[in-house]
Amino acid sequence: MAGWRQAVELAMTDEEIETLTALSRSRTEPARRVSRAAMLL
Repeated sequence: MAGWRQAVELAMTDEEIETLTALSRSRTEPARRVSRAAMLL
């Protein structure tokens, strides 16, 4: 049986957060990129 996953802290700059936010709200980017951006946020 698998155990709990350990969360890893991710350091991001404000610019990177803005980029990921824009990607996560995009309607023209592929769904794969949108969901990955949302996961990172």
